[in-house]
Amino acid sequence: IGQLRGSQNMTRLAKYSADLYVKLEAETDVGTGMRQVGSITVALTEERKHEIYRQASLARAFDVDVREISPSEVKEMYPHLNVSDVVGAV
Repeated sequence: IGQLRGSQNMTRLAKYSADLYVKLEAETDVGTGMRQVGSITVALTEERKHEIYRQASLARAFDVDVREISPSEVKEMYPHLNVSDVVGAV
């Protein structure tokens, strides 16, 4: 469940949903199939970079584990991605 959202309420709802799936499996011993593996969102323009950085800041306010990463860090995590046009990522 992607937790990086454009508004406070959507971020809160996404965080709640992700936490709920984890709790359900722990409390019921029924597998939900939930795996938290993370994601990368890349920006190809300065405008988009500012937008995803703003979303990341909002997400951190709700205890979502998110950080800004450089194009070189993106390349380390995902070597097959062409990062020549990437200006920022989270």
